[in-house]
Amino acid sequence: MKATPLSIALVLAGTVLGAVLTASVGQPVAAQVATATAPNVVSFNPGTFQVSSYAAQQGAGTFGHGCYVINTTTGELWHARSGGKTEKVSARLP
Repeated sequence: MKATPLSIALVLAGTVLGAVLTASVGQPVAAQVATATAPNVVSFNPGTFQVSSYAAQQGAGTFGHGCYVINTTTGELWHARSGGKTEKVSARLP
């Protein structure tokens, strides 16, 4: 396969754009902390929750999806299904 000037230019442009975007990334996102002006905002320690999502084909053209959420502080495990309500799976995992 022979490299054309256009393909070389596109690869270089993509590399430069990737480097610029990578360099411009700042601090990681942090959770909001409750303040006196926003009492309804709940504050959690970073890393309190872990989420594992899934998706699977259920039939011809239909898919099901949901996620499991674990509170690493209390050990509670929750399951949220697509179109269904969230339910507690376990009060505390061993």
